[in-house]
Amino acid sequence: MNDLLENFAEMIAEKVAQKMGATASATTEYYTLKQVCSMLSISASKLYKHKAEGLIVPAKYCGRKPLFDQQSIDDYLKAFEK
Repeated sequence: MNDLLENFAEMIAEKVAQKMGATASATTEYYTLKQVCSMLSISASKLYKHKAEGLIVPAKYCGRKPLFDQQSIDDYLKAFEK
């Protein structure tokens, strides 16, 4: 009976470790408008204008606050490389 419980506990521990590893590596860092302005050395009004024009798209919102991920910042920079 103890062997069965130990095997079962090991299987559960392995599954939890796999899930935790998958979620830890898949986390995305989000940046506020102020952080993005600082990174790009532009004013908040310029970023709001470009957001309204669709040049930069927030990855998600926290309430009414736009949050940007690295992909949306990279896409914004690529728009000006042309």
